[in-house]
Amino acid sequence: MNTSVSGSFRSLMPWEGPVLLAHLERLPADDLRRRFCNLPAHDILEEYSAEPLRRDRQVIGWFRDGVLRGTAELRFGADDVEAALTVEPEFRCRGIGLMLLERARRRAQALGAKAIRIFTSQNNRPMIAVARKAGLNMSFEDGDAEGALALAPAPAAFWADLLGEEAGQIASILYWPAAFARAEAGRRTKPQRPDAAA
Repeated sequence: MNTSVSGSFRSLMPWEGPVLLAHLERLPADDLRRRFCNLPAHDILEEYSAEPLRRDRQVIGWFRDGVLRGTAELRFGADDVEAALTVEPEFRCRGIGLMLLERARRRAQALGAKAIRIFTSQNNRPMIAVARKAGLNMSFEDGDAEGALALAPAPAAFWADLLGEEAGQIASILYWPAAFARAEAGRRTKPQRPDAAA
C-alpha cells in the first residue's frame, strides 16, 4: 500500500465550481451514490458544485499537481457542522480522507461549532473507518450510520488553522463576508425573467 502523500490542502473559492464539478465527474457511480444517498443526475451535480463557498457551507480540497482530487465539505447548522468526504479512487489508502476530516474538524472548532457529525450508510466502510480514526463516536440504526464528536471552544485553533494552511484558506475566510454580501445584494436585485408570472 502506498502511504506517501504529496499535494496541498486549501479551501475552494466561490468561482471554483467547475473545479469541484470536474472532481465529482471523476468519481465512480457507487461513490456518488454513497456520497449523495442516491445517484444524482448531472444537472444536480452542476447545481451542487455551483457554490463551493457560501454562508452555510465550505469545501476544503486536496490538490495533487494542481488538480482537485479530494474534498471535505462542511455544512454549518445552528451549533454543529456536518462533514462529508470524497477522494478519487486512485488516491485512496494514503490517509487523505483522515487528513481532510481532521481539517474539517479544526475548521468547525475554529468557527465555534459545538460538534462535528457525519452521516452515511452502514455499508460505507471506508467512511466509517476514517470517522472512527478521527475520534467520532459511531451509532447505527436502520442501515444508516452517524458519527459525532463534541468540540470544545478553541480560539487558538482558529489561528492555527489560518497560519498552518495555505494562503487560499486565509483568503477564503477573509473573502467570506464580502462575498456573501455581494451575493445577497445580487439576489435581491436579480431581474425577473420576462416569462415569469407577475
